[in-house]
Parts: sequence; structure tokens; C-alpha cells
Amino acid sequence: MKDLIEYIKIGDRTLYVTGFVHLILAILFFVLTFIDQRTIPYENVWMKPFRFAVSIFLFTWAYAWITRFYTYKRLVSIINYLIAICMFIEIALIGMQAFRGAPSHFNITTPFDAAVFSIMGGMIGFTAVLLGILFVLFTFFERGGEAYRPAIIWGMILFLLGNFTGYLMVKNFGAITGDSLSTSGWFITNWNPAAGDFRIAHFLGLHGVQVLLLMAYVIFKLKLDSRLIHIVGASYLCVLIYLMVYPLEYL
Repeated sequence: MKDLIEYIKIGDRTLYVTGFVHLILAILFFVLTFIDQRTIPYENVWMKPFRFAVSIFLFTWAYAWITRFYTYKRLVSIINYLIAICMFIEIALIGMQAFRGAPSHFNITTPFDAAVFSIMGGMIGFTAVLLGILFVLFTFFERGGEAYRPAIIWGMILFLLGNFTGYLMVKNFGAITGDSLSTSGWFITNWNPAAGDFRIAHFLGLHGVQVLLLMAYVIFKLKLDSRLIHIVGASYLCVLIYLMVYPLEYL
């Protein structure tokens, strides 16, 4: 674990610090779920900030680790700095809305709420563009990454598709395309797959890179054929596409 954290620090200190801060925030938000019993509807007001803080923690540390394989250090450092700013703005707005007791996503009840939602969407859209640049740079202009290179490329593809699912949610103006069959979804995630929920594909896509890197590590540790990484990546992609498409059946 110490070696992994050192690799993350070496990769990009900005993303390392960003991830560490969001880990602390995740703990804080989780504690607040026991202190503050308000709900937005059907779940605690602090549950969404908790989920996003955990997600940003995993995302930033994964890309800090990947950054060490880039040779265009200055450009990548600037991109990572911009990503960190976007993440801090995102979690600040989500946390602010939770404090106010107002939904952070798909909330246009007032001009202020609509502005908050628009800014959040802009931050995520801009982050997707930045990650797209990193993907093109790593895939076509870099030769590093060694054995983990296929897992990183597959993971970046999955991330961009997961981000596109966010666009589908905005277009639908909601994460669920059908009628909710219950007052709440799964524990912690609040997913409701029986009602056509885009959030499942969104989450799995955004965190595909961590799954692929972990699978690559296991494959190398067990001395299995490295081509299994491509099989895992392609299988994950098929599952992700299915999870992206099935909510459309409820439209």
C-alpha cells in the first residue's frame, strides 16, 4: 500500500492531494448522515455528497497513478490542475445544496438552483474534454505504461462512455427513464435498475479504469496470458453498452 501511495504521489501531486481531500470529505459526509436526518427525497441529504466524494477520490488517485507514464509532463500537469479545480467546484456545489436541503442535480426550481446545476454540468463536461485530451495523448503519442498500457486505454474508453451516459441523463432530465417502482433504490447507491436507471452505467463507466488496472494486476500476479486484459476490457465494454441502452427501453 505504501508503494502504491508513493506511485500516486510521484504521478501527480495535485491529483494526489485532491483525492486525499475528497477521502476526508467522504468520511465527513458519511458521519453527517448520522447527525443530520433530513432527506432529499427518499435518502439522506448527505448521501449524494458522500458518493461523489468517494468517486472523485478513486478517480483522481487512479489518474495520478497513470500520469507517471506520460512524457508530456507540463501539459499533463496543467490538465490535471484544471481537473482538480473542476472536482473541487463540483463537490462544493453538491455539498452546498445538501446543506441547503435542496437537490443538486436536475433542480431548476429557482434561478439559483438552475445556475448551480448548469455550473455542475459545465464542470463535468469540461472534465470530459480534458480526459479526452489525455486519452488521445496517451493512446497515440505516448509509448509508456508498459504492461498496463492496454488496461489504461480500455479504462479511458470506458470512462468516456460513462461520461456520455451523463449526457443521456441530462437529455432525459433525470437518471431514471421509467416510473420508479419504489420510494428508494439500492442501499447507498440509490440505484433503481427496475425503473431504467442510467446511473449504473454512469458509475461503472467512470470507474472502469480502476477495475481494468486491478484486473491487470491480478493477471500479472497469477502469471496469466496478458491478452486476457483485452478480453476483460471488451467484456466490460459490452456490459456497459447494455446498461447504457436498457434504460432507453422505458422512454
